[in-house]
Order: sequence, then C-alpha cells, then structure tokens
Amino acid sequence: MNLESLNEAARSGEVPVLPFRTRTPSDLKWTVNELAAVKGEIEHIDREVTRLKQRRARLLRMAKALSTVTQVIATEVHPAAVEPVHAHTRYGGRGNLRKYLRETLKAAHPGAVPTNILAEGAAQVFGLRFSSCQERARFADNNLGNALRRMCARGEVERLHDYAGLPTMSGVWRWKTPTPSLDELRKEEAVAGQRQEEDSWR
Repeated sequence: MNLESLNEAARSGEVPVLPFRTRTPSDLKWTVNELAAVKGEIEHIDREVTRLKQRRARLLRMAKALSTVTQVIATEVHPAAVEPVHAHTRYGGRGNLRKYLRETLKAAHPGAVPTNILAEGAAQVFGLRFSSCQERARFADNNLGNALRRMCARGEVERLHDYAGLPTMSGVWRWKTPTPSLDELRKEEAVAGQRQEEDSWR
C-alpha cells in the first residue's frame, strides 16, 4: 500500500490492514517439535499395547487348548505344574545376536569395530528401542559385551583394547582369522612354487 492510498484511507476513516510478519520463537518451536515427537511415541506405544493384548489373548487360547490335550494324553501330568520356558525372541531367535556380530566383524576385517558402533547397528537390525542413553550403554556393555567376550574366549574375535578400570571407554573388536599351521604354510609355499614354475614355461 503506497502513501496516497494510506492518505485516502485516513480521510475516509478506514483503518488500513498492513501486512504483519511474526517469527516463531526458538523455544516455542522446540516445544512444539518435542510435543509432536512425544505424541508420536505415545501412538506407537498404544499400537504396541493393542498388538500385545491381541497376542496375549491368542496365546491364552492356545495354552488352554494345549492344557486340554495334555490332560487327555497324559493324565499324570497336570498343566499347572508345567514351568514356563522363556524363548529367545528379542533378536528374532537364538543365536541371531552372535550371527550379527560375526557377519559385521567379518565384513569389516581386517579393520576393527568399536562396541558402540556394533550397538548402533544391532539397534537398527533388530529394531531395538532404548528409553535412555543409560539403557543403551547397558545394552552395549552387558548384552553385546558378554557376547563379544564369549566369542573372544572361543577364539572367534580379538579385542584390540585394554580399558581395565575405565568402563566409559568403548571397546574395539576385530574378527580373528585362524592361524595357519606349519603344514598348511608348507603346502601354500609348494603350490606357489609350482605356479611360478608353470608360468615360466608359458
């Protein structure tokens, strides 16, 4: 709106509407983003709760049917006396965590991989969610750390760190290739010599 239009609006008694721009404060923007993230997490939890309730109902029906069958084929076994067995389902099955570690360290060989990087990869592969940084650190130190230490004891991996007394330091691990025996080295040397001799006649 130019000056002449403003003067005309003033003479006619009209109040001009001027364009007005506002800038969203950074604290308000952060608050809105956090609120949206929290609402999204709540929706995710609600979906998981619904799914788990449905799964629990199916399992209860299955347990009831299996209890009935047990009483029919083995009257001496009381279903209530059967102790529950907790299956390894967190990583999709037994041994999947060690399989992930083997494949990751083999792919990185001869390079090494820190524990925190292995933890980040495991969280993505298995869809793990952590409520805090402390929970993520416990997963890296306990779950991953125990698996890596067992693999190290079996000679599958080697640790390239020595952080005794420094628990905040991330470990570094590398896939350990088997050391060839003296006979294997001699065979490799003989094969290499034969190849050189064959190449010299070509």
